[in-house]
Amino acid sequence: MMKPASLRAFLTAAVADLQRDPERLQIFIEGGKILSPGDPLCADHPRAFEYRYRLQLIITDFAGHPDALFSPLVSWVASNQRELLAPGNADGVKFETEILSHDLADVSIELELSEVVVPVQRPDGGWMLDHPAEPAIDAACCTDAPLKIYLGDELIATWQPAA
Repeated sequence: MMKPASLRAFLTAAVADLQRDPERLQIFIEGGKILSPGDPLCADHPRAFEYRYRLQLIITDFAGHPDALFSPLVSWVASNQRELLAPGNADGVKFETEILSHDLADVSIELELSEVVVPVQRPDGGWMLDHPAEPAIDAACCTDAPLKIYLGDELIATWQPAA
């Protein structure tokens, strides 16, 4: 599975509160299943399979504005599992927050993720496991420039969009 590590790296680079203390981001995989996908991408690959799982993120003692966390999260989801943001998908991204004080909260986020794994035969007869990228996002809606998110005049998050 590649997405948990990808999301961890993305959020710890984009969220100032996690840059200072990345150990406050805990990641759990729950309800995992392995399926033989019906995706046309895998139709010619009898050894292909798909991971499906619920990824739970827990950020302890978060002191930033919620937008500083959720704006980069939505950007990552749009590049890596965009159907979670589709109209009518109310269960793709869920969160809960425990307010600890006027400036601290524990935040729990759940994402329903999937990853296809396709074996590709090597010249030596072995198999390499490929994790195909998600379908590309329409380039007209995106930019390669670093994204900067402000709350009023305060810069609360910045990151480089996924390629």
